[in-house]
Amino acid sequence: MAVEIKKNQLSWYRPVHKSKWKGITQTWPKGTLYRLWDPNKDIKHQPSIEWYGGIDVHLKELTVALFGIDLNRGVKKILGPIITVKTTLQGYQKLFELYDFFSPIRILMETTGVYSIDPYHRCVAQYPAEGKKNRVICMNAHDLSRLLVKNKKMDRIDAARLAFLASVPELLRESYIPTREEYVLRFMLRQRNRYKKDLTKTKNRIKTFLAAGGLKWRFNFKAKGEIRVIKGFIEQTKDLGGYLIYLNTSLDIDKDVKSTIQKHGQKLAQWADFTLSDMERLNLIALIGFMEKMVGLVEMYDKLVYETLINISRFQKLWNLLQDMPGAGTWILATIILETGPISRFPRVGSYLSYVGVTKGIHESANKSEKKGNNPHSHRILKHAYRTMGIVLLGMVIRAERAEDNIIFQQCHPLIEYARRINMLPILNGQKANKIAAKAARIVYGILKSKKSYDCLHERNRATSLVSHQDKFARVVRHSMMESQIDLLRTSYQTIVEKNGLLEEPYMVKLLACCKKVISLWDSAPLLSELRKNANSIRTVKRHAKASVCNRKKSISKVKALRINERKNAIQGGKEE
Repeated sequence: MAVEIKKNQLSWYRPVHKSKWKGITQTWPKGTLYRLWDPNKDIKHQPSIEWYGGIDVHLKELTVALFGIDLNRGVKKILGPIITVKTTLQGYQKLFELYDFFSPIRILMETTGVYSIDPYHRCVAQYPAEGKKNRVICMNAHDLSRLLVKNKKMDRIDAARLAFLASVPELLRESYIPTREEYVLRFMLRQRNRYKKDLTKTKNRIKTFLAAGGLKWRFNFKAKGEIRVIKGFIEQTKDLGGYLIYLNTSLDIDKDVKSTIQKHGQKLAQWADFTLSDMERLNLIALIGFMEKMVGLVEMYDKLVYETLINISRFQKLWNLLQDMPGAGTWILATIILETGPISRFPRVGSYLSYVGVTKGIHESANKSEKKGNNPHSHRILKHAYRTMGIVLLGMVIRAERAEDNIIFQQCHPLIEYARRINMLPILNGQKANKIAAKAARIVYGILKSKKSYDCLHERNRATSLVSHQDKFARVVRHSMMESQIDLLRTSYQTIVEKNGLLEEPYMVKLLACCKKVISLWDSAPLLSELRKNANSIRTVKRHAKASVCNRKKSISKVKALRINERKNAIQGGKEE
C-alpha cells in the first residue's frame, strides 16, 4: 500500500552530523556523508536501496525511524523519515503503512520491560520470519548500551540509531520475548514470590514484636501446636503463666497443643509474667490475619500455576522430564520451565550457566585469561530458584549425616552424591550451595537440550552425556584404556573382515579361528590384573620419588637457613666485640 509522506509530516528533517553516530563499531568509508531521504522522489524506482527500521518503545508512543543504504552509489547512507505514533490501533496502522511502503529488511527495537511485549508481537505477526532469520528483533538494553554511545538523549535520535544498527547483523543479539500465555504464567509466579516475601516479613514482625515486649521464645510457624499456642495467648487477656495453667488443667485441648506444652512448658515458664496490652493485642491479631491471608494466596498461586502447566502440552512434557529432580518442588520446577524459555537460544551449557548466574566467567585476550565473578546481569529469579535447590539438597545431606541415615544416599542420584562431596569441602555454606546449583543447572540443560529423561547410571560430570536406554546397560562399567581396546578388538575384527570381502579367502577361516582363541586367552589369563598391579606399583614409586624430592628440598632449605642464621650471629658477635 503506497503512502504519501509530506515534508511537514517528518518529525526530524535536517542534516545530521557524523559525530552523533559515535559508538557504532564499524569502519566508516572515507568521504561518506549522510543525506536525507527526499520525499519528492519516487522510491519505487530505486530498488538498490536497502531499508532498515528502528522502533523506540514507550508506554503511550512509538518513535519509528528508517535507515537506508544505496548500494549503487558507493554504499551511500540515507536517513529515512522519522515519525511518532501512539500505541493504539490507528497508530499501529500508520506504522505498518510506513513499513509496508519501504519494506525494510530488518526491524530492531529495544527491550523496555513489559512495554515492548505488545509492539513486538504485533510486528512479528505483520512481518513474520523468513526461514530461520527473523525480520523483527528485540535487543537487550544492556547490549545496546555497549554498542551505541548516547551523547545526546532524544527519542528520534535513538530510533534512528536503532535503525542504523539493524543494518549490521553481526552485532545483533536477539532477546527472547515471551508470548502472552507465558507472560501471564510468569506474572502469576512472580506475584507468588512477592506474597512469599511479604509472608516472611510478617512472620519476622510477629517475632520481633513479641521479643520487644519480653517474650523471646523462638517458635516455629510450621508447627501447628506452637502457632496455636501463640494465637490462643494473644486472643485471651491473661498473662502467659495463667494461660499455661489453663492449658494444663483444661480437657478440651488439641493433641498438637498438648505435645507443645509438654515439650516447651518449662521454657515458657520463664516468661510467666508476660502480658499484652490492648493495642499490642490488636496489632498482633492484625499481623496474624495478614499472615494467614498471605499463606492462602501463596497456596492458591502454586495450585493455579501447577494446574495450568500440566494442562498445556509443551509445558507438560518438560514437567514430566524434570519432576524427578531431587530438591525441586512445584515452585522451582515452574520457575525453571517458564523463566528459561526455549533452550535452543543457549548454544552451550556455559552460556546457560552464565545466564542463570551460578558460574564464574573468564576474560580472555591474546592467550591470556583472567577469572571474573558471576554475571552481574544474570536472571535473578532463575538464580534464586537454583540456589534454593542447592540449599535444600545441602540441608538434606547435613541432616542425613547427623542422623547417620544412609537411606538418602541409596537413591543413587548424582546430585545427592555431588552434594555429599561438596559438603566435605572446607568452604562456606553459601559457596557449597552455589556449586550444587551449578551442577543442577548443567543437568537441567542436558535434559532440556536432549528432551530425554535423566539417566543416573551414565553421569560423567556432564549433563549433555545422556545416552539412549538401549546403550545404558552396556556402559555401566567405566573401562580403562586397555579394557576398551580389548573390547574394540573383540567386537570389530569380524566386521573388518566382512567389509573388506575377505571371508571367501581360504586362509581367512583359520585366521579367524586363531583370533577367537587369542581373545579367549585375554579373558581367561590374569594379564589385566597383572597390568593393573604393575601400574599401581609404578604410581607408588613415582609418589615416593616425588615425596623424597620434596623432603630433600625442604632439608636443603633448612640447612641454608641455619647457615644464614649462623653467619648473621657471627657478624653480630663481631660487631659487639
